[in-house]
Amino acid sequence: MQPKSFSLNINHKIKPFIKSIKVDSDKSLSIRSFLIGSICQDISVAKNVLESEDVFSTINCLKKLGVQIRKKSKSYFIHGKGLGSFFAKKNLNLNFGNSGTLARLLIGILSTTPDIEIKVQGDHSLNKRSMKKLIDIMSEFGAEFLPKNKFNFPLKLVSTEMPVCINYKAGVSAQLKSAVMLAGLNAFGTTEIIEDKKSRDHTENMLIKNFKAIKIKKSRKKLIKIFGKKNLNPINIDVPGDPSSAAFFTALTLLNKNSKLKIKNVGLNPTRIGFYELLKKHGAKIKFKNIRKNNNEVYGDIYVQSSKIRPIKASKDFYVKTTDEYPIL
Repeated sequence: MQPKSFSLNINHKIKPFIKSIKVDSDKSLSIRSFLIGSICQDISVAKNVLESEDVFSTINCLKKLGVQIRKKSKSYFIHGKGLGSFFAKKNLNLNFGNSGTLARLLIGILSTTPDIEIKVQGDHSLNKRSMKKLIDIMSEFGAEFLPKNKFNFPLKLVSTEMPVCINYKAGVSAQLKSAVMLAGLNAFGTTEIIEDKKSRDHTENMLIKNFKAIKIKKSRKKLIKIFGKKNLNPINIDVPGDPSSAAFFTALTLLNKNSKLKIKNVGLNPTRIGFYELLKKHGAKIKFKNIRKNNNEVYGDIYVQSSKIRPIKASKDFYVKTTDEYPIL
């Protein structure tokens, strides 16, 4: 069967440009900064967070659980309650909106928080997604989800009074890995995570300075040890630009003639830059400059020039660090 042909008319072509821009802040780091800040001791500060629906859903859920969050200028001050200190009235309804990240990570925290018996749900889209893997893992810690054998929201979550450590083999899902880490922080004993396949590491980067609570060994496979019931130090994070958002402007510049673009202060975590690595291998003029580190995260500026791109061949090894950008490629 022959594919249907189509025509495209562009009324206003983009003229050559030389620009310097900033992109929206990173959503993954923004959500994690609130969640982790809320279980730390004292006051954590998150600057330049993405003010999107998913992040506002995070803030609203945490406030319902008794967390005080204040905004001053471009900074949010998160008054940490410490591990296991969230409070919820029986049958409180938490709505995660459309955020799968929020749903999985916050359920990780709540599953090992005592005296939690709440209803959890998302919007129409999130309610369709299966949470079976998450439910199976949190059940190992001792949490209960009702009704039994139902794996999508809405659900009732009943936390465990005696959370126990588990051993977990992590796949490509950074959200499930993060949920295990966050649940393990308030469980008795040592939770061990073997990273069978490399995935995003924002959660462990944000926790890594708490050497009493987390230890990471890197060899052929990464081993993460979470030591339960250890207090967490407050965080202070300035959230960088989102490399996924920057990808659209990068593609536009590469394809436009006689154009140059500088994208300032973008997160360049090695698990997030597969899009740029693939393009550079196939003829794209892309450079990372002004590289620095903050909270174990790599930041920098992206310089892009118009380029002639060769056909792209990507092995499966690029999948994890290019997931969001495949449609652009």
